[in-house]
Amino acid sequence: MLEEPGSWVHGEEYLQGRPDSMDAPYLGYTLKRLWSVILQCSEERIAAFCPTLLSGIRIGGSKAGCRCLEI
Repeated sequence: MLEEPGSWVHGEEYLQGRPDSMDAPYLGYTLKRLWSVILQCSEERIAAFCPTLLSGIRIGGSKAGCRCLEI
């Protein structure tokens, strides 16, 4: 739907005057900003056991248990 010019996500009824283009879809940016909420990365449990990006490790946690990182 992001790549189809005739899709509802590129229509004026949805956009209501907001800027949109095929190179910079408004809904695409919205989804990108919501990704951590969708994947529940804001949960304290996830934050506590996710490894740091610098070291890649966390005591009591591992990359496998963190769905918030692109591994």
